[in-house]
Amino acid sequence: MIPNVTIIGSLVAGPDGQHVYAGADNAIAVIGTSDETVVGTIPAPGVGVLAALAVTPDSSTLYAIGEPSAVLVANLSSFTVTAQIQVGSSPSSVAVTPDGTNAYVINTGALDIAVVNGSTDQVTDLIATGADPCCVALARNSGVVWVSNTGGPTVSAIDAGTNAILATIPVVSENEVNYQVYDLVVSPDESTVYVSVVDNTAGSQSSYIAAISTSTYSVTQTSPPTGNEDDLYKGLAISADGSTLYVVSVSPTPGVLVLDTSSLSITATLPTDSTYNAPANLALSPDGTQLYTTAYSPEQVMNTGQVTGVVYAIDLTTQQSTQPVQIGSCVQHLTFAPGGTEVWIADAADQQIQVLNTTTNSLLAPISVPGGPNQIAFTQDGSTAYVTEGGDLFCVPASPGTAIAQLNVATQQVTNTIPVGISTQGLVVD
Repeated sequence: MIPNVTIIGSLVAGPDGQHVYAGADNAIAVIGTSDETVVGTIPAPGVGVLAALAVTPDSSTLYAIGEPSAVLVANLSSFTVTAQIQVGSSPSSVAVTPDGTNAYVINTGALDIAVVNGSTDQVTDLIATGADPCCVALARNSGVVWVSNTGGPTVSAIDAGTNAILATIPVVSENEVNYQVYDLVVSPDESTVYVSVVDNTAGSQSSYIAAISTSTYSVTQTSPPTGNEDDLYKGLAISADGSTLYVVSVSPTPGVLVLDTSSLSITATLPTDSTYNAPANLALSPDGTQLYTTAYSPEQVMNTGQVTGVVYAIDLTTQQSTQPVQIGSCVQHLTFAPGGTEVWIADAADQQIQVLNTTTNSLLAPISVPGGPNQIAFTQDGSTAYVTEGGDLFCVPASPGTAIAQLNVATQQVTNTIPVGISTQGLVVD
């Protein structure tokens, strides 16, 4: 166990693939990917749990959000904090531009975005966004940062080169007083931003998708309201050609909604089993033809406190779903293994990874992960998988994870366990 490291806040891998960095309580743990051991810590006393992390493309610098209202800058050669920058009120997330020149920090409490110059470690600009900035998407080709402002409800367009507000776009009409905006996604051609809108009025909750033109900075169309706030709140995904939007839906039409982006009309509803009617996560096959989702039964959770999970596949050509396959007592995260013929599914309560053969739609032998898997990520060459241990709220709330398991993909065996702290959750491997 690492001294002074008690709670893991976030994980991020360096672009050079040499280290994984884990935000913790008053420190950042540094894990070497060559020998899978903790090679050191970056002390950061007095800043609490370091939640959001971001690494520059050249793997030289790490930005981390700490307390109170500060962004820490760490030198990844010396493993030392070189600057602590006061950025605003309640910073919640941080992102680094592709060229590494600037870091953007969302200040939820101050209703703005702080721009940090990567050379001087100074806040060079404060960009007012709107009430409660929430989610960020970057259009890389056009160099525009898109931010959804939950309390606005508006969407801000920011020039990543000049940090100027290009537009603040009202998303809802004047009579939609209790509506908020959440997730957003940019189309592959960067012509449109899609954002989920939720009505929080008691007794009349509904959701819809709004399409924003990136050239006119205006809402060009909306999908019909769904009638339930959970329908379009679980996240958005878009096909590689930009013609189809996939939306996790809970009720009244449980499953995955398929929207035609030209009209924002629902062209299909891809349901799970009538019992297991709450999708959890989505995974798109490498060739873009199959969509897999995990699902569970909210009624079962409410009545028994237990979770039985299923997985099913959707053929995106026919838009038909396969028979759900029961896979464990608690399943959330899923991802395609290298090669695209297996889906690995984290089954935290049963302390194993379920492996689904996508050709036969049947389960193979499970992979034992004694700490209980939460999320799974593969290295770029596909030889190794990293698995965070510990379940989510519905799985094993009394058994938080303390380590990251390393698996040999070829043998499907755990080859090493890396202790990093308590409550390991998210994982990204570049």
